[in-house]
Amino acid sequence: PNGGQVKLKIEYSFVEPNYGSDRTGYLDTKNGKIYTIAQWYPRMYVYDDIYGWNALPYTGPGEFYLEYGDFDINITAPANHIVVSSGELVNPQEVYTAEQQKRWAQAANSEQTVMIRNENEVTNKASRPAGKSTLTWHFKLKNARDASWASSAAFMIDAAKMNLPSGRKAMSISAYPVESAGNDAWGRSTEYTKKSIEFNSAKWYEFTYPNATTVAGIVGGMEYPGIVFCGARSKGRSLWGVNDHEFGHNWFPMIVGSNERLFGWMDEGFNTFINTLSTDAFNNGEYKPKTSPDMHRIGDFFTNPTTEPILSAVDNLKERNNGTLLYSKPSAGLVLLREQILGPERFDLAFKTYINRWAFKHPQPDDF
Repeated sequence: PNGGQVKLKIEYSFVEPNYGSDRTGYLDTKNGKIYTIAQWYPRMYVYDDIYGWNALPYTGPGEFYLEYGDFDINITAPANHIVVSSGELVNPQEVYTAEQQKRWAQAANSEQTVMIRNENEVTNKASRPAGKSTLTWHFKLKNARDASWASSAAFMIDAAKMNLPSGRKAMSISAYPVESAGNDAWGRSTEYTKKSIEFNSAKWYEFTYPNATTVAGIVGGMEYPGIVFCGARSKGRSLWGVNDHEFGHNWFPMIVGSNERLFGWMDEGFNTFINTLSTDAFNNGEYKPKTSPDMHRIGDFFTNPTTEPILSAVDNLKERNNGTLLYSKPSAGLVLLREQILGPERFDLAFKTYINRWAFKHPQPDDF
């Protein structure tokens, strides 16, 4: 009946591939494997008012269409591992040492990055609670469309607070191996994530999750609610770019729940657009492009008659056109609309209104 509930218990298993389509997998490091776990549990089809049950299988470029819900996650891992996940850790006293808990408390009030587990502690048994062979990590996440996690004995961990418009407390966290450490590399990851999320929260819609965790691993760049996986070898401008892009996805499609499977441009294109603004704003333009693009060349490229319409489903795109039609062309169109046609003030009001109206709902292209 209307408003009724059904409870399901599903017994399932999942074997983690070494490299799962650049979305999940594990990376060998000198201090152990880094497991980045995603697409790991059965999930419901979305039922919407346009297509009914959305039962299309996922493909590489055709990503996900998911309903919102609450997650209660228990992960049991070897005691020498550190686990990070979507959501908020609710039992830190059981899985971190007393010293690490003090550092977490410091990080929660710090504008600067605080080391929770440093390079020298990774191989030190004293950096993990003693006495047990396994530990269970308990995370909770509300009103999200997915959840992912990572686990490793090799993790360094650092964190800092994020300043959100409402004053709600949230943290930027990074987990990475010693090979990725350094101020020209992952030592700035937490700073990058913090500034990206603070910018987008102030400009568009407040970040909705308790933490924003960036994990270095085998995945080059992939987004999940409150957690992203980025390449362990990224550094400098490229690390800023992948952090900013993957966490931009927490607005599209995590908050605005569009159908990525059919309309990839509504998340990749919109996200690429907001990345142009956050990049210009970061650290007084540290990574702002130094030269303007050749508009004649770009115009010829975007109007090439061999490319399909942006509205085409990814099944109907030539693979070589995915980057253009899902990312760069929709983004360029929004930049032109904002900068040349409507003006920033009018455009930003409309774009922000779209996000607010469709937060935690499923807009179609016509709704935009």
